[in-house]
Amino acid sequence: MLVILNIVLTTVLVAGTLPFAAIGLFIGAHTSANVAPAVANIVFLPMLWLSGLFIPLPKFLERWAVIWPAFHLDQVALGSAGVSEFSFMAPGLSAAVLAGFTVIFGGLAIRRLARRG
Repeated sequence: MLVILNIVLTTVLVAGTLPFAAIGLFIGAHTSANVAPAVANIVFLPMLWLSGLFIPLPKFLERWAVIWPAFHLDQVALGSAGVSEFSFMAPGLSAAVLAGFTVIFGGLAIRRLARRG
């Protein structure tokens, strides 16, 4: 049982990297090579903290955690592991949001790359 849980959780987390890769591709397509790492750090580091992954958020920030894909990946991973104590959303809804992030940012990056190369 534990092996199956590990395989499922690994699959979810590997597939969960797609929205972050799409956001990184979007950033890389819209900025120069020298600026892209700085912009990625400005986007990704606050996202990790403001999604509530590391520390509990204050009450006034809790409702804004749902705008970050890291929050949704956390919810999908918790749901696939069977942890209901920290689940705030349905894993299926969070997976749909992650797919939406992937399609939107990936599509915008591909559109930009098709125009500029």
